[in-house]
Amino acid sequence: MKSKLKRTVMILAVATMMLTACGKTNADGATQEKYYKIYCGLNDAQTGTQVLSMQEAGESIRRLITDRGLGYTEYTANGAYVEEGTVHENEALIYQLIFVEKDEAESLAEEIRQELDLESVLVEETEGAFHFLQ
Repeated sequence: MKSKLKRTVMILAVATMMLTACGKTNADGATQEKYYKIYCGLNDAQTGTQVLSMQEAGESIRRLITDRGLGYTEYTANGAYVEEGTVHENEALIYQLIFVEKDEAESLAEEIRQELDLESVLVEETEGAFHFLQ
């Protein structure tokens, strides 16, 4: 009898943890979640200029994301930053990740930076409400 009680308590504990990990549901049925965007400026860490094309970089980054079993939304952008009074324009790829933990997003961003030898990668954390229409 004690083993059944122990098993039931364990199942309830796991179920509770899973439900709390899913985020908060608002009155409209949408789930309030944190989500992440990874901004990949394509300037090379060694040269400070873009070495990979948008297509080459995108193929590599998409593979890194899907190899982890994650989904994404990809955006292309043109950006610029100012360093010592000089404007440096660059192309960037942005990946939005929903239903992902912070450590997974940051680990992925670091893997992208290293794999593509990028000068910098920015991780943005935002909170929003999501729901599926089915």
